[in-house]
Amino acid sequence: MRTVLCFLILFCPFAEIDDSKSRALYQTQIIEGHSLHCCTVCQYHSRNIGNMKRHVRTHTGERPFSCPHCGQRFKRKENVQLHILTFHVQAKCCK
Repeated sequence: MRTVLCFLILFCPFAEIDDSKSRALYQTQIIEGHSLHCCTVCQYHSRNIGNMKRHVRTHTGERPFSCPHCGQRFKRKENVQLHILTFHVQAKCCK
């Protein structure tokens, strides 16, 4: 027998930014001991909560990561790191 528990995520204390737009945009189902996170806006689903948080930003437009040098904002941390290397570190090295 397959047991399915479903509950709505209203607040996650581990979220990088407490943005009211991103609340309640995904549900977590526990199926046979494994979590499955399902987007309530589209058909996307993932077993990894980090992937789901990243996906939710496509619907909210949230940009929680900012460049410490110029303030430009990004949806993903790796894009900030690439931006810093491309525009700030290389600019200082090549002068």
